[in-house]
Amino acid sequence: MQRFISTQHEISAPIEKVWATIAQGDGVESWLPIIKSSEVVDGNKRFCEMHEGGALEETILKSEGNKTFMYSIDKQEAFPAQDIVGTMRVEKLDDSHTRLYWDVEM
Repeated sequence: MQRFISTQHEISAPIEKVWATIAQGDGVESWLPIIKSSEVVDGNKRFCEMHEGGALEETILKSEGNKTFMYSIDKQEAFPAQDIVGTMRVEKLDDSHTRLYWDVEM
């Protein structure tokens, strides 16, 4: 059974700062509390270690100028789901506020 989760978050920061944080791919632990550490290897493979144990092996599918970041979770043991694809998109609200749209299909 396919599932779709969609969230929106207003962030008190300029869009350029929010996008730079997401687009780099690593440093996930600085903004997602469940992640202990993250590393990008070979430009598009991301490895995340979770605080509660377990790891995520991901592929960065897209990180482009229209401020869309897509990734797939290729291997994980934390969730009873498979074929997970996430899409993050940012939108400028004003000079110091950004809206983050984060969608996940599984």
